[in-house]
Amino acid sequence: MNKRQITFFIGLLAATHSYAQQHVIQGTVKDKDSKQQLEEVNIRYQRGIKHSHTASNGAFSVQPGTFPDTLLLSRIGYLDQMYILKEAKSPIEIEMQKNEVQLSQI
Repeated sequence: MNKRQITFFIGLLAATHSYAQQHVIQGTVKDKDSKQQLEEVNIRYQRGIKHSHTASNGAFSVQPGTFPDTLLLSRIGYLDQMYILKEAKSPIEIEMQKNEVQLSQI
């Protein structure tokens, strides 16, 4: 390989890496009423098998392949929720509603 080809190859790798990093979405998930951060919320993509979980401070990071995409959030004791990612906008905040459970349902 000559010097020009090597320079082109390095530039191509840098551009690819930079493009991939642009689509990292960060955010937090909170309880709608108390505003407390929710840990261990399961976050998956509507298309595909990728998933993530929130940390103890409610924080998460996802990397969708294309836009728009939909995140499906679930946690025991809360209603499942969908969040549509229209663009690579970060950070986002998602609030989840508690699921009222009646003893007669158990």
